[in-house]
Amino acid sequence: HSSSWGTSPVAGPDDSYGVGGYGPRTEVGYNVHATETDQWAWEHRDYVMVYSAGNDGRRGARTISSPGNAKNVITVGTQDGIIAGAVSDDVSSFSSTGPTFDGRTKPDVVAPGESVGSAYSNGPIFKDVCETTIH
Repeated sequence: HSSSWGTSPVAGPDDSYGVGGYGPRTEVGYNVHATETDQWAWEHRDYVMVYSAGNDGRRGARTISSPGNAKNVITVGTQDGIIAGAVSDDVSSFSSTGPTFDGRTKPDVVAPGESVGSAYSNGPIFKDVCETTIH
C-alpha cells in the first residue's frame, strides 16, 4: 500500500502560514491512526505499507505525519532533485523529519521529490530533459 495522505502536525494558534508553512513546530504523537496501521501491518505480514513522511519539514524536527510515524511501515521523505546536473544528497527543506515522538529514526528512506523531469512533461524543466510528443 502506498499513500501520501496522513495526519499533519496541528498548527498552533499563532501559525498564520497553515500546515506546511513556517509556523511553530508541533509534534505528531503515536496516535490512533498509527496504532491501527501498525496492528493491521502486524496481522498482514505479507503486505508492505509505504507512507509519505509529510510536508512539514520547515517547522523543524519531529514532524513526521501519521501514519508515517507508525512502527511497521516504511516512511519515505524527499530529497532535493538534480542540482547543477548532479543528484543532491540533501533532504528537501519541506520534507518532514524525525525522530518520531518516541525517538525512532524516520523517514526510513528518501527519494527524489523536487525537480523531477518526466518524458510526459508539458515542457522541459532543464534544457537537457528529453522532450517527447504524445500522439
